[in-house]
Amino acid sequence: MQVLELVTFRLNTANGEDFLAANAAVNAWASRQPGFVSRTLSEGEGGQWTDMVIWASDAHAKAAAAEMNQVMQDFPAMMMIDPQSIVMQHSAIRIVA
Repeated sequence: MQVLELVTFRLNTANGEDFLAANAAVNAWASRQPGFVSRTLSEGEGGQWTDMVIWASDAHAKAAAAEMNQVMQDFPAMMMIDPQSIVMQHSAIRIVA
């Protein structure tokens, strides 16, 4: 069963355009991970960002999250995020329309 990884956060002092440009490396990394399906990054009002990644399974999602925790310092985009603002959750996808 596919799993949605939903992460909300705010940026630290970085601006949105720099953050978006730096995400090319994150996209390349994610697309190489086993079980990766898709990624969507959105910016809401008030500076809230939402990163939605779909994984083939819960095991793939958790393995990728653990790997990212090990290598996140290698990605400038990850260093632009306020770590105190990060909220991550995984949930089983039940309906796709």
